[in-house]
Amino acid sequence: APRPTSGTPPVRILAPFDNILLSHADRSRIMDEQYRTRVFTVNGIIKPAILVRGKVVGFAAVTPAKETVELSATLFAQQPKTALASIEKEARSLLKFMHPTIPTREVRFAVAT
Repeated sequence: APRPTSGTPPVRILAPFDNILLSHADRSRIMDEQYRTRVFTVNGIIKPAILVRGKVVGFAAVTPAKETVELSATLFAQQPKTALASIEKEARSLLKFMHPTIPTREVRFAVAT
């Protein structure tokens, strides 16, 4: 696969209520309007957004248990294999940071309908 240019933003998983989503009235540079209601819920929750190439492509949910912690990535559309690999790498790094004592870290993908 071709390597992204040096100016390509890395994959990121934002925190819930992240400032990048809160601080802009016009979020069109990073998020298509059609996905806004999937990230910003009716009851005021802002889900952890997944960014690929600087655009919101889905959201994440982390579920810790005693021996396993899981990050479920819900994508708005199917992503290329290279993007999935980058999301998984970022997710595993995040899980290790969030739950360093939980030995098993899993990443699951689903495409929202």
